[in-house]
Amino acid sequence: MHRQKNTTLWILSLLALGLLAAPALAGPPPFTTTELIAGNNAPGVNGALLLAAVAAAGPNTLIKLEPGFYDLQGQQIVLPNFVDIEGSGRDITTVFSSLTFSPTPTVVDVAAGINGELRDMTILAAADTAVGVTTQSDEFLMTEVNVEIEANSRATGVIIRGASARLDEVFVRILGSNGNATGFDISGGGAPALTSCLYFATNVQRRSFGVFIDEASPVIESTILFSLFNGQDTGIFVNGVTTEATVRNVRATVQGDDATGIKVQKLANARVKESTFQARSDGFAAGIFLEEGNAKVTESTFEVSSLFFFSLNVFGAVLRGPANLDSNQSNYESTSFAVQNAGTGQARFGASQLIGTASPALAGPLVCVHAYNGAYAALNNFCN
Repeated sequence: MHRQKNTTLWILSLLALGLLAAPALAGPPPFTTTELIAGNNAPGVNGALLLAAVAAAGPNTLIKLEPGFYDLQGQQIVLPNFVDIEGSGRDITTVFSSLTFSPTPTVVDVAAGINGELRDMTILAAADTAVGVTTQSDEFLMTEVNVEIEANSRATGVIIRGASARLDEVFVRILGSNGNATGFDISGGGAPALTSCLYFATNVQRRSFGVFIDEASPVIESTILFSLFNGQDTGIFVNGVTTEATVRNVRATVQGDDATGIKVQKLANARVKESTFQARSDGFAAGIFLEEGNAKVTESTFEVSSLFFFSLNVFGAVLRGPANLDSNQSNYESTSFAVQNAGTGQARFGASQLIGTASPALAGPLVCVHAYNGAYAALNNFCN
């Protein structure tokens, strides 16, 4: 027994020496410098100190912001490589810019290839056209950040261009816009991930998009979208022939002159699972609207109704053009039409509930297999 114990210790010693002699893994080292900025100065002084720290930061620097209001006085932060900016909490650390610079009216700009993070703060922007954060980097991360925007003509919370950036607990609030508003603008390729994010917009005069997607393939998960009392409200807009959006555990509530929970168009594709979309309007309202787009829906709910006056233009699901919908174990509830296929593609429902009239197929077929209505009576193969 004594000899076996010595042998075991000898083997463990060799393994330990081997591990100690192993080369370090490639990648950036941990922070070597931490710049602490006091937030108890005047807002303009705080902003100047922050801009100076960003300009002087070398690789592997953490810029730590104490509680306070940091006014960039119309300037923007251009994030350096391997630099993180950390606030002391999004309720007590605010970075603001009136965005008087050009050409990109964004408070924080992150170029392609930049490895960095924003966390624990609020980004506040106000201008004619205002953007909170713009990134083109696959290595960029935002965690626990509020983005608040007030703009005269266009307000955008976060822009992701051709990148697979990651956003976790990013809350975008549009305080008002005389033009359009977008919470998360994703385009130009890439597969970014939005997790546990939030969008809230009111007092937008024209169009409001919770998530706008164009020729990209994001994953949107555990996210809540509210767009209320605006002009045209869309929870998630999916566009472009190379787009395949994945939507999981998302809840969207839209209410305006024109309201759509999720719209898929121009041969784009969407996969929707375990999500709820609510749309209310006295004009046009749709839970899911496919216009030359395709969707696969599983275990989801679409609730659509008029606001104050009965409208026939209220659809749980509506298809136009060469659109296709495959739905399984999902619910479509409307005060007028549960589903209408006015296109040339197919709308197929399996093990689903349709509450409301199945509008006669104007062009494409409606197919129900083991589907049922609000009284739990089985529907026939033609959804009637």
